[in-house]
Amino acid sequence: MSPLRVLSFVCAVVCAGTACRAPEAGRGKREEGRVTTEGGIQLAYVALGSGPDTVVVLHGGPGVDHAYLEAPLQALLPGRTLIFYDQRGRGRSDAVLDSLALAPDSDVADLESVRRHFGLSRLTLIGHHWGAAVSALYAVQHPERVSRILMVSPFVVHPSFAFEIGMEHTDTTGRGRDARLLGELRRGEHVTEACQVVWPTFFYGTLPDPHADTRTVGASVCRAPADRIGQVERINYAVLSKLGYWSWREALHGVPVPVLVIEGSGNDMVDAAATRWAQHLPNARVLFVPGAFGFPWLGATAAIDTAMVAFLRGNWPAGATKPEPFVTQVSAAAASQP
Repeated sequence: MSPLRVLSFVCAVVCAGTACRAPEAGRGKREEGRVTTEGGIQLAYVALGSGPDTVVVLHGGPGVDHAYLEAPLQALLPGRTLIFYDQRGRGRSDAVLDSLALAPDSDVADLESVRRHFGLSRLTLIGHHWGAAVSALYAVQHPERVSRILMVSPFVVHPSFAFEIGMEHTDTTGRGRDARLLGELRRGEHVTEACQVVWPTFFYGTLPDPHADTRTVGASVCRAPADRIGQVERINYAVLSKLGYWSWREALHGVPVPVLVIEGSGNDMVDAAATRWAQHLPNARVLFVPGAFGFPWLGATAAIDTAMVAFLRGNWPAGATKPEPFVTQVSAAAASQP
């Protein structure tokens, strides 16, 4: 089965205005606005916090919006401003009907528009799921503009993990039901009800821990406008189909910035997928917390809050480790030759 077919199957079943201005949101307040990309697309953003340290947050999916991340990141607000934005075509950002304008490269370029809009010389980034991949790809292109990256349950770094995790955690008994409900979403029928059942399939490659209580995440995801919920599957396919058979290993080797990968407790494949990011990035460490994989703040709030705060302050949190470098089978065979 081709990677694109696997991708489709799993999905079916995280500046024109360049004025240098910082958000004026205080703790407990919100500032909402729009960022204009170079192509004229308007991205909706929400700024929370009061601090001098600004952090840009990228959501997962890739087809959902940012809303599900606001509550889990509340512990970071003291001393910081958190900027959340909906990637193009998602949430309350402008709709994008041309599928050619939905691509990983577009998401990376839009992050640069966000940086310019807020007048930030360097970015501190938090990316969940797909947002972690966008953060890393941005750092590949602009390493001098990134201070550090916090990756939470990142999107899979190689398609082989998508296949293995997708096959292992897909509920085969629910495929018919999910296909029917996804059809209802596309037709705009019973959108909220259908979304509350199938929303985990919106996060391609790393389906959530089936033993975790993910109702709070689902409720946030499904509060998006009904017309946008109906577009999630289309956006996922439009963006991810342009990855082809992706391999970012060599590109990631050139990213020098500190990166912390956080993942919840999973099986060997989930652990390996998270660890592989830290193997490819030269200044990265991985931390496993007792929360749910995919959404590790569920069940491990204190542990993940402590780790995130420590990393954003410039420290490696306790328990974060640097794995041994990844060695391909070809490299290992060559090294074993006399």
